[in-house]
Amino acid sequence: AIVLENMHCWGHQGQNTMELDAPLLRCFAYRGPVRSLSLRSPPPDMTRVDLSFQVPSARVDTDDTMCRLFWNFVRNFYGANTISLKFQLSQKACLGDLCF
Repeated sequence: AIVLENMHCWGHQGQNTMELDAPLLRCFAYRGPVRSLSLRSPPPDMTRVDLSFQVPSARVDTDDTMCRLFWNFVRNFYGANTISLKFQLSQKACLGDLCF
C-alpha cells in the first residue's frame, strides 16, 4: 500500500510529474491538490484506490489544466476494483448554474 498526503514536491500547480513504478501495488490513497502522477507499470491486481482532492473554488469552472491533470491522475487506476473519489472544495463553488 502507498499513501501520499499533502505532498509539496510537485512544484507550483503540479508542474512536475511524479512517476511511480510499483507493479505489485494493491492499495493506493492520495489526499491533496490535483497533481500530475504517472504509474510506470500499472498494477494488474489493484484492489482499492482512495482519492481525496482539495480543489480551490476559484478554479472549478475556469481551469482546463486542472481538468486534464485530474483525468490523467484517475486514468492510472483504470483496472482497480474499487475507486473512492472525494472533492474537498475550499469555499462555495459554482459550476454553471449549479452551486456547491
